[in-house]
Amino acid sequence: MTRDGSLAYYLAAWACGCFFMSVSLWLALTLHSGHYRSISQPVALQNFWLFCFFGWVLGAGTSVLGAFILRRVAHLLKLRSAITWVSLGSVLIVALVFALGELSKWVTPSSPILAAIIGYSFLQAPATILETGWWLSIPPGAVTALILFRVDRAFSPQVQGAGPATP
Repeated sequence: MTRDGSLAYYLAAWACGCFFMSVSLWLALTLHSGHYRSISQPVALQNFWLFCFFGWVLGAGTSVLGAFILRRVAHLLKLRSAITWVSLGSVLIVALVFALGELSKWVTPSSPILAAIIGYSFLQAPATILETGWWLSIPPGAVTALILFRVDRAFSPQVQGAGPATP
């Protein structure tokens, strides 16, 4: 699992992606007056790290799924520059937020318990982002894609020169 840097790649996706998305949502909630569900502006302002903790817990599945799709598509399309990964990551996170956020409407508390647990753990973060504002996911998606590009390149096999090998 660590030969091609998968552990570092997915750990970076989870840690950085969820943190950046939490900061984006936290900024939106603290700078915007009013309430979001049960989160008021003073509560969000005072509990930044608690907000990030819940972001790491609830966004883990989505961030790893997004990183998996990003890596597969980037390798399939043979994308080799940072700007292409950033562009793909920005588009992919919006598509993932819309898809999983809409899917969350199908999982209800009356669903079977396993479906409810899986649904809550994978779908709660995208549903929250979608309700707060889908555009908030673009900057975190772009920055996370840049970091994932760097991690992927750090562990990818290096192309050797065309000259003869030295003994």
